[in-house]
Amino acid sequence: MNAETDAAGHVRATVKNPLSGVPVTPEGFDVAGAVGRAGFLHVTKDLGLREPYRSTVQLATSEIAADLAYYLTTSEQIPSSIALGAYLEAEGRVSAAGGFMVQVMPPGNEENIALLEERLRTLAPPTALLREGLGPAQILERIFAQIPFEIKEETPILFHCSCSRRQVYRMLSGLGSAELAEILLKEGGTIEVTCEFCNEQYRYDREDLRELLNV
Repeated sequence: MNAETDAAGHVRATVKNPLSGVPVTPEGFDVAGAVGRAGFLHVTKDLGLREPYRSTVQLATSEIAADLAYYLTTSEQIPSSIALGAYLEAEGRVSAAGGFMVQVMPPGNEENIALLEERLRTLAPPTALLREGLGPAQILERIFAQIPFEIKEETPILFHCSCSRRQVYRMLSGLGSAELAEILLKEGGTIEVTCEFCNEQYRYDREDLRELLNV
C-alpha cells in the first residue's frame, strides 16, 4: 500500500493487491490478515529541506491505525492514539469512513492524559460515530468532554492526483536510451503509461520518443 498527502488535505493512495480474499468476521474485517503479518512502514516527509525525512519501522500489529501510532510514538517520540475505520454495506459500498488522531504535546497535563486514555479505551469506533451522524467537531466533543479545547482550523480531505503529462515524460526520460530505442523498434514506436493512482492514461508517440532520445 502507498498513500500520499499534503498540507492542503489532498490525498491519493494505491493498493498493489486490492483483492485480499480475507473473509469478513463477526467483528469486521481482518485488516491484519489482509496487510500481512510481516513487513515495514516507510514514512517520507518533504519538509522543504535539502533531503526528505525518511523513517522505517517494522509492523507491530499490521493494523494500520495501531502501526501508525506505534511509528509516531517510537520514531518521532510523540505519544499518539489513532483510530481508523471504514464501514461497507452488503453490496460493497462504503457508507462511512474516517478516523482521528490524538497526540500528547509537551508539557501535557497528567490528569487530562489519564482521562483521555480512559475515554479512548471506551469510545465507539469511528465508523459507529460517523453513522450516528456525528461530524469531526462532534467527535472531538466526545473525546474531549470536560477538557477545554479549541478548533484552530478545518481542512477538507479530498482525493487529488498530482500526475501530469510532463511528470510522466520526465519519468520516461529516466528509462535510458537503450530501453527507449527498444520501444521504438518493437512496440510500434508508441508507449502508453497509466497512472496507478487515478488511472489517467498518457500516450507518447514516435516523435515524443525520438525527442527523448535526442534523435
